[in-house]
This record gives sequence, C-alpha cells and structure tokens, in this order.
Amino acid sequence: MALVLVPTGFALLMVLLEAGLTSRRALVAAALVLGGGVLLPAVLYAVTVYHLTDSELLVRVGPFTTRVPYASIRTIEPSRDMTSAPAFSLDRLRVEYGEGQYVLISPMQREAFLELLATHRRAVASLPRFS
Repeated sequence: MALVLVPTGFALLMVLLEAGLTSRRALVAAALVLGGGVLLPAVLYAVTVYHLTDSELLVRVGPFTTRVPYASIRTIEPSRDMTSAPAFSLDRLRVEYGEGQYVLISPMQREAFLELLATHRRAVASLPRFS
C-alpha cells in the first residue's frame, strides 16, 4: 500500500501547492491524481481473480484474462519479482508455461491454491491423449 499511497500523496501535495489550495483547477487536478493513484489500483485489486477450471488457470484483471492450460505449465515457484503483474503482494508465485511465458500471481490462500492446482493438473495429465 505504501508503494501506492506515498507517491500519490506526494503528487497530490505538489498539485495543490502548485495550483493553489482553493482554485478549481487544483481541485480537478487533485481528483485526477487521486483517481489514478488510489482508485484505479483499488478497483484492479477488487476485480483480480484466479480461477481454476477443469482445463486451465484463468487470471482475470478487470477486462483482461490470461489463460494458462494446465498441460502447458512447466514450473511453479515462489518469486519476489517486482514486475508489474496481477499480484498485489510481493509474496508471489511465478507460473511458467508454454514457450517462455509466465504469469505472476499471489493467491490469498497460497497452500490451498497450490494443492487444488496440483489436483487439477494431475486430472488433466491422466486424461487419454488423442492424436
């Protein structure tokens, strides 16, 4: 939260000091800073979902969805990568899949999530393959 609130608070303070504390322009600029710096991340946090279907992991962030078929997952390992990702914690999992692709996630109930993911992957692996 500090990574979002501190820069936003600083930007808000600079806008208000630069434009004057009572001007209409300052209030509009302050609203834009607050909207982009606090409300947007809050909304994205609220609509970030990791969903396990019968065949794939779905990572949804607002209108964007990443589909990770279980059969294409190569590794799942802990990560503290600070790259922008649909993971709102630095206690992340790096899911590598396909040809050099990966997604960083941070499920709240990490161990339960990993157990359920392993169950789904085993189920997919046990299905007969048709050529």
